Amino acid sequence: MNLPRWKRSPAVALGLALLASAPAFGQTRVEAGAIAPPGRWPMEGGSPSGTGTSLAPAVRAEPRVAWEARPGGTIEGEPLVFDGVVLVASRSGAGRRTLTLLDIEDGRVLLHQVLPASLPLHPVLWHDRILVRPEANRIDVYRVRAGRLLSLRTIRAQRSVSPPLVADDRLFVRLDAELTCFDLGVAEPAWKTRVEGSFRGTPALRGESVFALFDDPSGTSFLGTFLRANGKLARAVAIAPGEANLAEPENLDRPVVMESAVVVRRTAPFPTVSGQTRTHALIARSGVELGSGPARLLDFTASPVAVGTGWIARLGGGPPAWVSARLDPDGLRVRTLADAENHAELLAASAPPTRTGNTIFFAGLAYDAVSGKVLWKREPSLTRAVPADGTLLVVERPDTLTALREPAPSLSPARARARALRLELVAKSAEDLALHAARAARLGDRELVAAWIDEAVRNGARGRSVDSARDALERIPRGADPVRVDPIRRRTYIDEADRIREAAPTALLEAALDSADPALRRALLSEVLEMRPDDDRARAAVLAMLPSDAPDGARERTDDAESWLDFLDASARTPVRILVPGRASDAGPELDLVLTARDGWRDDLIGVLSNRLLIVAGPDHPGEVARCLEIGELVCDVLEDFFDTSSPAGAQPLTLYLYDSRETYVTQSRRNGESGEAFLGWSVGHYSPGEDLSRMYVPADPSQVEELLGTYAHELTHHWLQDRAPFRRAAPNAALPFWIVEGFARMVEEFRLDAANGTFDPVNPRASSLDLVAHAGPGELLPWPKLVSLDQASFQALGTAPHASIPLAWTLGTKAQPSEIQLFYAQAAALCHALDASADGRRRLLGALRGWYEASPPGLAPGSAFPVPPEELDAFVRPYARRTVEG
Repeated sequence: MNLPRWKRSPAVALGLALLASAPAFGQTRVEAGAIAPPGRWPMEGGSPSGTGTSLAPAVRAEPRVAWEARPGGTIEGEPLVFDGVVLVASRSGAGRRTLTLLDIEDGRVLLHQVLPASLPLHPVLWHDRILVRPEANRIDVYRVRAGRLLSLRTIRAQRSVSPPLVADDRLFVRLDAELTCFDLGVAEPAWKTRVEGSFRGTPALRGESVFALFDDPSGTSFLGTFLRANGKLARAVAIAPGEANLAEPENLDRPVVMESAVVVRRTAPFPTVSGQTRTHALIARSGVELGSGPARLLDFTASPVAVGTGWIARLGGGPPAWVSARLDPDGLRVRTLADAENHAELLAASAPPTRTGNTIFFAGLAYDAVSGKVLWKREPSLTRAVPADGTLLVVERPDTLTALREPAPSLSPARARARALRLELVAKSAEDLALHAARAARLGDRELVAAWIDEAVRNGARGRSVDSARDALERIPRGADPVRVDPIRRRTYIDEADRIREAAPTALLEAALDSADPALRRALLSEVLEMRPDDDRARAAVLAMLPSDAPDGARERTDDAESWLDFLDASARTPVRILVPGRASDAGPELDLVLTARDGWRDDLIGVLSNRLLIVAGPDHPGEVARCLEIGELVCDVLEDFFDTSSPAGAQPLTLYLYDSRETYVTQSRRNGESGEAFLGWSVGHYSPGEDLSRMYVPADPSQVEELLGTYAHELTHHWLQDRAPFRRAAPNAALPFWIVEGFARMVEEFRLDAANGTFDPVNPRASSLDLVAHAGPGELLPWPKLVSLDQASFQALGTAPHASIPLAWTLGTKAQPSEIQLFYAQAAALCHALDASADGRRRLLGALRGWYEASPPGLAPGSAFPVPPEELDAFVRPYARRTVEG
């Protein structure tokens, strides 16, 4: 049996629900300027709203260093990215700054330019333009050509200008006392706006609104929303009484415009009614409307990152803490992620966080905002981490930019060939689209041509083809009316662009259909379906590859094509047979097991038989069936290696009933005499010794398939020990200590199992059992002498209510609240891990297992099972757990 790790308290469950309520990026329509698009981080904060959020793929696996670059001097501000090009600004000496352009793929230097500048540059990277603010009253605009900077224009103020903010080829700045908008490439402003008083700081943009701070003549601070199209004031709310002369050159305060609130920083702190001060104000918003109630005053040490309708930030002003929060009608809900008591090491970092999808990067770690899990840890970045193109850019040393990437997947030769061909074809299509955009410029549709250039660059187009397209784009008059374009010619160009886009997946499909190598054909079809998930020809080609023993009708169910492709890949590594009742060729004892399972379940069940395992399931989850067989065969390898044995010839396969839903799993388990509503609802499956089989179900959420595989590893260990271990069978002795049974199964489950490559690693720093034991406080664990003496009945009588509250190394914002029975699982597994890693520990584990299954008390006697007396097990297990978890 495999029980949950721990229960969450109601408060923790609510906190996680608040974060989970924020949809993953890409699933809902977002306001313009709210999120940095994939492959781009063109300005500080990633977007004109400054939210620190991105649509780029997250680096969630333990990263490796792809390259490092030292631009010369101290890096200032966060790196910027635009379509494969990285921009780094650094201070290279008194009165000098350096701009360095790098290729994001390998860190190759594309441009290195020293500029006279007395201030940090606060650059913007926009297509082939770079905008900088080298002096308090000047913005310079450059164009990148052939590894050089070409000066395009300078914008001067009498006194001061804010750092540049660019959106949709428009520049928004505070120019002296005015809020000003320019079209890039046009000298005269598109619009200017004044207020009674003076603008200050740096504007922000989201949706159809520009957000700007201003003070009236009395010194009262206001946040205003202005129409993006013409600068007209739409709404203004007073934040707090202010001070005079706040519009100084170095006052760069910029609003952060989140979904439901605007966060405002002020150089002169906001006064509170109690006479204290705060650095930031939080104002509710809904579109262009701003909340009319008083602003909430907070102390942040850096800008927060938006998380749905809330944020994550580091608090200062009092005891420092990293927190997540959400503003709702009932008030501000706050959850602590790290403070002086828990994860205090994270408080040393203060750079702003970054979000992409549900992954937050801050304080040197990657954090899943839905599960609360820490995905990996490194040294903290000195600036905001920047995601783009599968890369995470960090500054871990003042003079060095580091590019982090997930380790390259271990691809089979066929997969590697297919991926290389895809990249080659996509790159060619990108170049063709850039050339097509240059030709299409004669239409005069500036928006259409710009979109094609952007698409071409995102897909890898570089060099002359892109330069030519951009030159052609610049020749289209700004403000040209696309309505006047000949619709027939426009349609012709659009059709040609569609043909160019389809060229790569079409060529991959043709290569797949022409290939006589089954592995290469599968790999090519997988690439096609990633690019065109609804490609009917690709789906039909997958189903045409099904083995001859596939069940009737499988080749007609095109919706199952991806699952069958997974089945074909897995079964190529782990050969299987498909057993279908009614076929004479399948007759035998294994088929009889399938026929028996059909009774009262469903009449289209099939069996999938590997070397040592049989899975009985419906025909609609072939991929999950094959993955279970892969992991199951690896677990059998692990156990046979552990016991130095092999599967006996002619042995009946270890059987798993795999249901298509939780409801069917519970119903069928009850029908066959399984009781205990609690454990049926706790897990995705269990082993039934009385029936000599396991029962599990396929989770509705694909992200939970890993839980299914882990549970199967655990329950299969029970099954294997019962049926395959080289023990002399004996009648169970109910009085024997039970720790070895569940502890050993949990230990095997926590091994790092790599089914695709057929390998495993018994040392797992993420093992939840070790994490819990390592961080439990005094008196929170079960007494070790009690743990190792409990028999099965006493184990089953342990409490199920929360027994302790334990912080974990790999979880933030929540503490484990394990019950006594969950502590039993964790401590028993941690004890097995520690024994397995110790001198002579494997012999002791084998002896304890033999003692249980042969009903032989001496094998489980403390002197045989442990290197120390039970009273000293804490000093034996806990140090190992800490070393493993904390490295």
